[in-house]
Amino acid sequence: MGQNADAAAAAHVPEETGSDSRMASESPAEERPRGRGQQSRNGISGRTGSSEECRHTPGTPTEAADPTTARAGTPVTMSGSPVRPDQTEQNRAWAAVLFDLDGTLLDIDGEGFLDAYVEALTAAWGTADTDAFRRAVMAAAVPIFAPHPSATNGEVFRAHLAEHLGIETHEVRRRIAEYHSRGLQALRYPARQLPEARRCIRRCLDLGLRVAVATTPIYMPEVVRLRLRWAGLEDIPWDLVTHSENMRRCKPDAGYFAEAAALLRLPPGACVMVGDDPLQDGPARQAGMTALLRAGNGTPGWENLEEVCALVAAGAQR
Repeated sequence: MGQNADAAAAAHVPEETGSDSRMASESPAEERPRGRGQQSRNGISGRTGSSEECRHTPGTPTEAADPTTARAGTPVTMSGSPVRPDQTEQNRAWAAVLFDLDGTLLDIDGEGFLDAYVEALTAAWGTADTDAFRRAVMAAAVPIFAPHPSATNGEVFRAHLAEHLGIETHEVRRRIAEYHSRGLQALRYPARQLPEARRCIRRCLDLGLRVAVATTPIYMPEVVRLRLRWAGLEDIPWDLVTHSENMRRCKPDAGYFAEAAALLRLPPGACVMVGDDPLQDGPARQAGMTALLRAGNGTPGWENLEEVCALVAAGAQR
């Protein structure tokens, strides 16, 4: 995965088959500071959350919708219904807002979460050589970032992990699915909800805009859903949630953003990407989108999502 911390091992878990629950926050784990643009700790250059400390806020789970599992060219909402094709988008500069997840909608250290996920998966796998298994997971993620138009990111990962481990691909899927059904919900990692995130998304919906979660699609749906629950945003009627089972490209490839726009049945120019990382989210501009990026390292940009609301409202109503 030498390209993204929002990427790597968590992206490698087969689709969930059970029902969801609205994201309740989890008990906090040991907190550690993080900052945007840090050197990768796990060999995957990635993104991190804000510099504030993260902590989960207790909550009560309720029923919620399922992230999209559509493949390219078959846009669906989180509940599995088609995206709104009848939405009126004329006389509007922007028709959809795509939000990055880690560091934008959720205050979390993306690389630290990746480490925690891989550790938990390793323990659940039950292998004697844990170091070799971790290396296999990381190595199997690297091909996700190379062109592979005929397979999803998840399919590519599982095929390579099976090769590294010397087992069949269906066994990899079964073992990861088993961990997801029995252990993923017990995973704990420091994360903090951002109340302004919900307000911003609701404002977009009030404006009639489509909303999408444009997180690096190396995570499987269950892992994305877990972090959306921690963010308190699992119940949002997302038009698209990108993950390893419905995408064939990854950030920072500009093709990822073009693919996301295609799933929304929109031209990239009708989309605005909201993110915190110029390296990972900035290439949305190369695809033809507008990119609204968080300020940092001397680069101007938005300081909080309330500012994003104002910018999006102005663009949507032009």
